[in-house]
Amino acid sequence: MGRVLVTGANGFVGSATVVALQLAGWEVCGTVRRVDGAMSIPLKVVADMGDMDVEGWRSILIDVDVVVHLAARAHVLQETAVDPLAEFRRVNTQGAKVLMQGAIAAGVKRLVFVSSIGVNGDVTDDRGFNEGSVANPHKSYAVSKYEAELELQNLSQGSETELVIVRPPLVYGVGVKGNFARLLQLVAKGLPLPLGMTNNRRTLVAVENLASFLVCCAGHPQAAGEVFLVGDDDSLSTGELVRCLSGGVGKVPFLLPVPSGL
Repeated sequence: MGRVLVTGANGFVGSATVVALQLAGWEVCGTVRRVDGAMSIPLKVVADMGDMDVEGWRSILIDVDVVVHLAARAHVLQETAVDPLAEFRRVNTQGAKVLMQGAIAAGVKRLVFVSSIGVNGDVTDDRGFNEGSVANPHKSYAVSKYEAELELQNLSQGSETELVIVRPPLVYGVGVKGNFARLLQLVAKGLPLPLGMTNNRRTLVAVENLASFLVCCAGHPQAAGEVFLVGDDDSLSTGELVRCLSGGVGKVPFLLPVPSGL
């Protein structure tokens, strides 16, 4: 196998990815914003992705074969930045660019960049997104991720460092945060939800499935240079998702038949 570094190693997806890589036989190390618990891998503290320079990354990445880049400024539920897009770009776009430059300088063989399905857009009308879909990001987070993809693709051309891009949808599992956790809290309280008539379809991915896929991207020869969309086999409407969550917490779903337009 070899040595792989996971950025954001103690995050929701990062923790699962570390375990999956170790089980696959990789020697794993990681970077974190702060050490907030014991981990079974060597860690370097990177306080802010946007503040790192090329030499800093080069020194961290000596003897690393593969980087799985998960650290990012993600969706902020209570935004305080004066210019959110500029802050997303500083961390997600510029931070990823400098990481790639450091990886190239250190002789890293491959960088796996975890992007977002939001790069493709917010909704589809008649069919799901695929790897050939035209990029159409709307939200600041997705814009910064797409701009990072372009920067990394440009840097990887003519270098010895391969690039793999993965665009996951909403990730769920034990310890999930954000809007998925909020929905689960509402379901656990047994509150009525106006989702009884929704017939949308949404692809999700279990954190263990995403971690397993990232392991494949880290080592499979044919992954080099590819852009992947990854998700679970089944796509659920929001109402179906609520029913599944209700069953998981032992509640009867309380879905009101409110028209989707409302």
